[in-house]
Amino acid sequence: MFASRTETQGLSVAEAHATGLPVVAIRAGGVEDVVRDGETGLLVSADVNQFASALQELLLDQSRRLRMGVKAREVAVNEFSADRSVARHVELYSELIGARVN
Repeated sequence: MFASRTETQGLSVAEAHATGLPVVAIRAGGVEDVVRDGETGLLVSADVNQFASALQELLLDQSRRLRMGVKAREVAVNEFSADRSVARHVELYSELIGARVN
């Protein structure tokens, strides 16, 4: 579970996904870049009752939780691995260097 509205970089969410855990999180910034609502976890508003309900729903549905965990791990490996992160940074730096030279 990730209840922060301000620490929205999404690193702990990506780490949870890397271990095969689905995430219930408040819909905000970087978290939305990591969690696929209904697929790798659940994104909810900051309403306490909605957050608690989503947690309970996922905790009580083991098959859904396991399916989401498998998909979460797949997304983490394909999109948030160290190799993929380095490749994205290299692409970005190359674009910025190219833009500066032109």
